[in-house]
Amino acid sequence: MSPVHWTIQRALRIWIFIHLLLHPALLPTTGAETPYERQEIIRLNPTQFPTLPAGIRKELEHRDCTIPQPYNRPSASPVNVVQAEFAAKGQRDWAVLCSHNDISTILLFWGGPIQCAAQLHSRSDAGYIQGIGGGQKVFSREISAITPAEITALAENFGEGGYPKTEGQHQGLSDAFSGKASEVLYCVKGTWMAVAGAD
Repeated sequence: MSPVHWTIQRALRIWIFIHLLLHPALLPTTGAETPYERQEIIRLNPTQFPTLPAGIRKELEHRDCTIPQPYNRPSASPVNVVQAEFAAKGQRDWAVLCSHNDISTILLFWGGPIQCAAQLHSRSDAGYIQGIGGGQKVFSREISAITPAEITALAENFGEGGYPKTEGQHQGLSDAFSGKASEVLYCVKGTWMAVAGAD
């Protein structure tokens, strides 16, 4: 082999080595998967929620949303689609946990003129994987409605000068990592206020 050919081959090997370091996904795998890769999250299509209004279902499909399910929920009673009075008593709103490209976002669909921000808490689905023993990893994020009385119990110093009792007749929204932590959100005068949940 001529010195020129040897130099070219050596340079090529160095280039390949550096390229693999900068792009580790190109390296051969050992066959060991991460806990998240082993976890098969159940994600439902919006059409599997027959109570959803047609317009909301169409918007979710347009956004390519699926609705992830916590591991401990029976398929007969899916969650993460919630109808409640999130902004005012008597106004029926919807909250949906929309998963797209492994990122879940809470989407709000307002049923009247009183509103807060329509998107909340865009977070990686991988961040809500936890172990439950025996090497099993599961998805554990769930949203739900919470009553004014429950919010009052959690929020002794909620809002400016205390919990806004004159406005506290509608429900709040709980965003929970089951068994670990939760945050309760409450829509007040166009702004979401937050208080730590009971978990």
